[in-house]
Amino acid sequence: MERQNSTSYNLQVVLPHDDNAEKNILGTIMNHDEMFQQVDDILDARAFYDTRNGELFRILKYIIQKRMVIDESAIMACYEKFKNKLTTSYEELQMVIMETNVCDSVMTFAQDVERVVEYSVRRAAWEMMQKASRKVVTLTEDSDDSIAETIKNLDSIRGTGKADSGVIDAKSAIKMVFDQISENLSGENSATVKTGFRFTDEKGGLRLGSVLVIGAFTSVGKSSLALNMAVNVARKNVPVAYYSLEMGAVELWSRIISSSTSVSAWKILNRPLKTEELAVIDKGIAHITNIPLYIDDKATTKFSKMIRSVRTMVKKYGIKIFFVDYLHIFSQNSKSSNEESNLGSMARECKNICRELNICCVILSQLRRDKDERHPIIDMLRGSGQIEESADNVVLIDRPDAHPEWGVKTFYGGGDAAGKAELRVCKGRNIGLGTYLVGFDADRTQFYELDGYDMESETITARNTDGQDTTYKDSVESQLPF
Repeated sequence: MERQNSTSYNLQVVLPHDDNAEKNILGTIMNHDEMFQQVDDILDARAFYDTRNGELFRILKYIIQKRMVIDESAIMACYEKFKNKLTTSYEELQMVIMETNVCDSVMTFAQDVERVVEYSVRRAAWEMMQKASRKVVTLTEDSDDSIAETIKNLDSIRGTGKADSGVIDAKSAIKMVFDQISENLSGENSATVKTGFRFTDEKGGLRLGSVLVIGAFTSVGKSSLALNMAVNVARKNVPVAYYSLEMGAVELWSRIISSSTSVSAWKILNRPLKTEELAVIDKGIAHITNIPLYIDDKATTKFSKMIRSVRTMVKKYGIKIFFVDYLHIFSQNSKSSNEESNLGSMARECKNICRELNICCVILSQLRRDKDERHPIIDMLRGSGQIEESADNVVLIDRPDAHPEWGVKTFYGGGDAAGKAELRVCKGRNIGLGTYLVGFDADRTQFYELDGYDMESETITARNTDGQDTTYKDSVESQLPF
């Protein structure tokens, strides 16, 4: 049997609809206009399969909103007012009125509305899929962009017709707050992710729906800090996704193994290991072999691919946080020449998907170098205005050790910087402001907390854009982000 060309078919599809339910809705509203209030926020003219029914609904809605009585004269007056925007003739409209006026069904009104809305969503999805199918066989269209656009369009109709539109009343909101209080009292908090570092965990962790930006100069340790955080989260059995545009899975996991052992990542990748080193690695990987840390190497060629991968990771593995290492390479791969606009758009999309899927995100960002300033400030973020706007929290890494050629051996506020780094929280919507001193093991590319470092007694000095000093007392009371 000869195989039919799959692109040449032309099926006559009858889309789902229920004419009786549509007429029952219109008849009930005409005879009981108070019923309209039950459906005003979930039903509109586009939900009706029959255009005539939809246009009659539009007229009835106008009459009710104008507090007029629904009768023939009111319908006629509205028809005359809007007839240039309608496709139905008045004779056709009269016929629809005659057919629907006898369909008065208060008892089944809610079910009829639910059915009509459900069918309209299915029709909208079908139409979007048809449009998508035409795009994917058009070779001039980018397949990744077409798929991303289709997913976005399908997502836009998921909430169509739902009475729960995201509006939360006072009673419900207060209950949610007390649920959170109860979780906190029990020592658990499902609304946050703890990273294993005090700069986030002292204030409860990163809240789901939030974005943290880590900024630093080249080779200071952005990837190392992010990977350390990712492993810490995964070791608590919280699923994590990590997207690196600079390193593949083998190099990333070499770093992870190195941070869990005394063997350097460079040695693991490039040199034959001694027997004792192999033994150390065997012992060291025992507690990380089964951690829920997922790396998608194929999703880092395009930003849209990564976003699609995040959705898949949430559905398949239940990830609660994803890391982007790092954003500027995506921007360089973009067709647009406006880097700041690209960075802002991608940062906002990361924020949007975090809110939509109730997860959080850590974005790594490059800092611009300044020959007159060797310590990082927030204005050095490339595309700083756009990225900072989308971020809930921004932390900058200051590690003078990373660039000995600069001749800087102390931190901005003083203190020997050898083997250490400062993590400066410059924007802290969820975690407060502050400066945290941590250690750094260059051989294992690992940041770690310094024992005995008392954050409660520290006075933090940060600089604003004018180069003036601003002092913050590092205590919970003074670090509220509002």
